[in-house]
Amino acid sequence: MGGGEASLSKLLDPPIRTTAYGARQVLPKVLCMEIQTVLLPISSLVGVALGGGLQFLFGRALEARRQLTVQKSQSYVDYFKAMALVAQGGTTRDNLALAADAKVRVCIYGAPDVVDHLRRFEDVGAELDNPISQNVIVDLLRAMRRDIGRDDRGLHDEALRHILFGASRAAGNPVSGQ
Repeated sequence: MGGGEASLSKLLDPPIRTTAYGARQVLPKVLCMEIQTVLLPISSLVGVALGGGLQFLFGRALEARRQLTVQKSQSYVDYFKAMALVAQGGTTRDNLALAADAKVRVCIYGAPDVVDHLRRFEDVGAELDNPISQNVIVDLLRAMRRDIGRDDRGLHDEALRHILFGASRAAGNPVSGQ
């Protein structure tokens, strides 16, 4: 029974706490138990609220990043679509308007590297009928792919030129009559 009396005396002995000024303060055991009873559910609620708040903030940031990537991708695709319309359908008012709209969106949503490549394409005349501008447009396409997180290792410039300009134009020989 000696062990039972020792544990009973531990329960009844009040804990001693030192205050900020060095004074010793005795807290009754009952008060300590009440504080624990109150703090446990409060700390659980604070943890849940903090976790929910962080999840909301991170989710919102992720959604904003995802939305920007969609806007970038769409503006890049629209730019190449407009360039194809101009190359195939000529410089009609509608085709030029689509190209201008796509260029503006590339300037708004695109990375600085992409905008710089677009400027270079404009500097060489924004025409697809010569090897210099074809190289610049391929570089622009690669910059766009990098910007949206696409890996272009193993993707050769010759393959891109062939896809974009066809076999005869990719070799630097513009198709006659254009």
